[in-house]
Amino acid sequence: MIYINKLNFFFYGFLIFLSLIVFLYSFIYFHKYLILIILFHIFIDIFFKTINKNAFIKQQHSVFLVLLGTILRLVLSILFVFIFGLFAVENYLIFILNFVFVYLLFIIFEITILLINLQRI
Repeated sequence: MIYINKLNFFFYGFLIFLSLIVFLYSFIYFHKYLILIILFHIFIDIFFKTINKNAFIKQQHSVFLVLLGTILRLVLSILFVFIFGLFAVENYLIFILNFVFVYLLFIIFEITILLINLQRI
């Protein structure tokens, strides 16, 4: 079962709305593939939140799965940036900076959610 709560839903909606505004007005500091970057992170985030939620429910190696998810997220992110680098994306430095900014947003949001969930235990 896919796990998305209201806070995640509003966070995803805000980021998609922001990326659409950036796409329509084409600001110089944002890459034209920002929407793809955000969609990639949303997909990865939903996938790993679902795995983590199922692990916490079953109480089976939950800490191991959280760490594995974080490492796998990093590896998939590096692969994503590398694949776009192979296609010779214009303004690759801006692409990487946008990617790192969105990556850090999702990591900070994930840490906040994990801390809220750990306070209940």
